[in-house]
Formats: sequence, C-alpha cells, structure tokens
Amino acid sequence: MTKSVLEKWRFRVPFLVVSAAMLPIIVLLLKDSDVEAKVIKFLVLPACWLAAYFYSAIKLRNTHWFRELNAHVTEQIRTELIKLVPSDLEVTQEEKVELREKEIWKKLTGVFWEAVDSDTDLIQHKEHFYANGVFYTTAIDLYIVLTWVSMMYLGLYWYFQDSHFFVGALVCLVVALLSRFLVLPSCRRLHLELSSEQLDLLKRKKNDFIRDRFREIVVEWRKERQA
Repeated sequence: MTKSVLEKWRFRVPFLVVSAAMLPIIVLLLKDSDVEAKVIKFLVLPACWLAAYFYSAIKLRNTHWFRELNAHVTEQIRTELIKLVPSDLEVTQEEKVELREKEIWKKLTGVFWEAVDSDTDLIQHKEHFYANGVFYTTAIDLYIVLTWVSMMYLGLYWYFQDSHFFVGALVCLVVALLSRFLVLPSCRRLHLELSSEQLDLLKRKKNDFIRDRFREIVVEWRKERQA
C-alpha cells in the first residue's frame, strides 16, 4: 500500500463508520409513519455525514494519532536512531536529550527516510507500515466517531423514548470501547514489531550511510551550538 492510498482510506473511513452506524435510523425512518419523527430522523443523517466530512477534512483524529505515535512508536525509533550516532563522537547524555527533542531531530529523521527510500527492500517494508496504519487509525476513528454517535443516539432516545435508540447507543459504545481497549493495542503491537524489523533491516543495509550522515549533522550541529 502506498501513502496516497493510505490517505484516501483515512479520509473515507469516518464516512463508512458513520454510514454503518446510521443504518438503524434509516430502517426506522422507512418504517415510521409520524411526519415529525420522519423529518427529525431525516435531518440527523446529513448532519452526521457532514460531521464526518469535517472530521476527515480538518483531520481531527491527528491529535489522538500523534499522541499515540509519540507515546509509543516514535519513542522506539528515537532510541534506536540515537544509537546509530558514531560512538567516537562521544555524545553526552545532555546532547542525546537535545538530539531527541530539539529541532536537530528533524535532520536525523530526514536521514532515516532518505535511507529507507533508497533501498527496494526498505521501500517494500514501508508499505507494511502503511497497511497497518489503516487499521491503526481506523481503531482511533471507531473510538472517537462511535462515542459521538452513541451520544447522538442517547439524545434521540431521550426525545422519542424509543428503546431502539438506546440499543443503538449501547452497541456503538461497546464497539467504541472494544476499539479503544482491544483493537488499538493490537495495532500498536504490530506497528512496534514492524518498526523493530525496519530498524534492524536499516542497520544491516544502510548502517555506514546513516553513520556518515549522522556524523556530518552532529559535527555541524555542535559548531552551531558553540557559535
């Protein structure tokens, strides 16, 4: 899977989640004979699809997604990449902290992606990341979107006093919780495994290239710090 395909799926998934969650409302809409109830239920559908559009368009998931990556996957990559800085440079613990957290880190990760994109095996392995990334972010989407949909169902239950809406809210909430506490950790574990495999492959195939480039970057960075 390529990155462009990944982004397309990430944009579409919230619409698919909302559409599936709205099926009970569509069924009740077709069966209902009350005009007022029909109007309210009909208006709920475009409102939910519009909310899904804005959720995807302004990338509301990114706050949760980046928090998830920074707490788990990125930490592993930072730790392993810092180990590739040549030992003869005698990088201090204070410098390691700065290399991990300051602007210089962007240059180091730039070398990482440069190395990955220069090797066929590494490029193919990166596609596994993208494939798992669909499931990873979908788990986040299910948790966020279905939690919101369950609240909407509870509002409809409160207004209509129809137990069907309460059941809909319960189902959405259960799926959201399963996604949060079962699917998300599973995707995280696979992402960490893929990350570990990629780093090992990187060390075997591009170790000298990365060390040379890291040496140049760190030496130049030290000169800038002193200046």
